[in-house]
Amino acid sequence: MQTRLAWRNLTHHKMRLLAITIGITFVVTLIFAQIGMQAAVLNAAVLVFNRLNFDIALISPQYIYLRSAGTLPHHRLYQASTIEAVQQAMPLYVSLVQWKHAQTGELGYMQMLGYNPHDPVFQLPDLDAQTEALRQPNVVFMDRRARPAVGPKAIGVSTEVQQHQIRIGGHFTLGSGFTGLGTLIVSDVNFSRIRNGFPLNQVSLGLITVVPEAEPADVAQRLRRLLPADVQVLTRAEMKAYETDYWRNNTPSGIVLGAGVLMACLVGTVVIYQVLATDISHRLSEYATLKALGYKDGYISSIVLQQALMLAIMGFIPGLAFSFGVYEVLARQTHFMMDMPPLRIVAVIVMSTGMCTLSGLLALQKLKKSDPAELF
Repeated sequence: MQTRLAWRNLTHHKMRLLAITIGITFVVTLIFAQIGMQAAVLNAAVLVFNRLNFDIALISPQYIYLRSAGTLPHHRLYQASTIEAVQQAMPLYVSLVQWKHAQTGELGYMQMLGYNPHDPVFQLPDLDAQTEALRQPNVVFMDRRARPAVGPKAIGVSTEVQQHQIRIGGHFTLGSGFTGLGTLIVSDVNFSRIRNGFPLNQVSLGLITVVPEAEPADVAQRLRRLLPADVQVLTRAEMKAYETDYWRNNTPSGIVLGAGVLMACLVGTVVIYQVLATDISHRLSEYATLKALGYKDGYISSIVLQQALMLAIMGFIPGLAFSFGVYEVLARQTHFMMDMPPLRIVAVIVMSTGMCTLSGLLALQKLKKSDPAELF
């Protein structure tokens, strides 16, 4: 009976119900958009790490994030190799470099990653098949997903990086992150040339793989005991968490998007509260009649809470549908990967339900304080 009464209360004014549903749909879509962008930002932060072949990372104590990694001595990698469980210790060089558009001459910035082509640093099949081309002087490999503003990406295109003449010698597929126009991969020798003789005995990251039977966390502990204080030792999971924590908690984009999710929930709670509080005000005499007939507060509360849950469902379904379209638009505009994992859908269902339930509980306070005798 409560469910039928709750439904009739909602549908009594159909145009008002439509307006309310549109409002909740907007809030749900906004929540999906904020969570989706936040997830895209954090995924972009670890794009490179997802394609690196390592179990343990050695980083400088001055490391902030990948593009501001600082350096550590190369011989720390040799020291790490003395542990039997270490399979390989490989250097990676990282720098932000100035890129010149081959046609317009417009300048931009790209992330440049340098490594020894003999080392299996990357999990990128395209590189494995083209290491000979990568070793050639003044050759760079271009990410296929670099932003259009880089200009022509075809093999053989010549332009300038850091005012050094270079040639695009191959491609790989990575994706856009927070690296300006995209990412370049070069050999360690070309990295040093482009960076005006950058010393290769100073590395940005040390990438360590362990033998199959070893546990990375145990090897990491041994490395911490072996290496001095000018090196930090992190497992793969710790390294990725370090990077995402920085972007979530220390950058404007991470903070704003996190706050946006909270603001969307707050707006939704206020909207639904106003709807339910107004409905209760209009129906106080009806609820008072039920109380006078002996119905307990719990019975009446269940009616209001069911109305709140019905509103959550009616707003969530179209909100989810609209969110797929919003994700497509955002992906095109930002060049970030926008997906819709099932866990996110469940999370927003829980948030929407919680938001509506809280609104219902707040709206019920006015009803619980009413005296039936004063309402007739």
